[in-house]
Amino acid sequence: MLLTVDIMRKTIAKYHCAVLEVRRKEAEIVNRRFASALTEVKNRDFRQEAKHIRNSKNSISSVVYDCCNADGAANLFSTK
Repeated sequence: MLLTVDIMRKTIAKYHCAVLEVRRKEAEIVNRRFASALTEVKNRDFRQEAKHIRNSKNSISSVVYDCCNADGAANLFSTK
């Protein structure tokens, strides 16, 4: 039993380290692509591009299982 728990803890720790590394590398890749895009095309506006990237956020879905509002989704999950 203790061996299984130890293996699970190590696996979870490795998973979290891998997720953090991927997120770090993702930011580096995005920054590198942004910089290369700005240097390759001279007619792009740096401030406008940066503003566009900062303002683009992932939005929360407003439709869940064909329910279009929070009350409908809450009722759907409360009945399950």
